[in-house]
Amino acid sequence: MVSLIQQNIIAEDVSIEDYLAKYAAEFCEWVDGRVIKLAPISVQHGSAKRFVATWLAIFLELNPIGKLIEAPFLMHLQHYREPDIQMILDEHRNRLTRTQVEGAADLVVEVVSEESTSRDYGDKFAEL
Repeated sequence: MVSLIQQNIIAEDVSIEDYLAKYAAEFCEWVDGRVIKLAPISVQHGSAKRFVATWLAIFLELNPIGKLIEAPFLMHLQHYREPDIQMILDEHRNRLTRTQVEGAADLVVEVVSEESTSRDYGDKFAEL
């Protein structure tokens, strides 16, 4: 588990309802009652995310089989996370609400930054 200092925890003992009302729109994730403020992305991170999202958008334009969603948009499994990119296939559109995917997206892309290596390869990977 990543240390609490590395995770930039801004609140603890927060209910899911309070997280959704107060923090979800602020690029924060909710894990076991803790609200974790995500670091701003770098230019390199943004470029990589844009490249993958553009490629997937072209694919979906040619093969309209689902919907592409980019952060900030929540995915709710065990915790509330904000993957960089999510794709929801048409047969799973019922998982979409106005502000989140309730359950697993069919494809999740997480661009791993230097500050998020242990969280992305460790904590988030273990949640799947």
